[in-house]
Amino acid sequence: MSVIEYYFSHGENITKACRKFGYPSASSLKSWVKKDKRWIRKHKVHKKPTILNDEDKKKAIFDLV
Repeated sequence: MSVIEYYFSHGENITKACRKFGYPSASSLKSWVKKDKRWIRKHKVHKKPTILNDEDKKKAIFDLV
C-alpha cells in the first residue's frame, strides 16, 4: 500500500500517514495528495475583509434601517 492510499483509506490524516511510513515530510505528502483526483478541498478559504470608507458605512447603516 502506498502512502497516498493509506492517507485516503485511514481518515485523511497527513501526520498519521507520515509516521506510519516514515516518509515523506508532511508538506511533501500534502502536495502529493493535492495532485490526486480524490482530493477535495475541505477547508474554507478566508477572504480579506472589505474595507469601506465612511460614506459606504453610512449608506450600509441607512439601508438596514
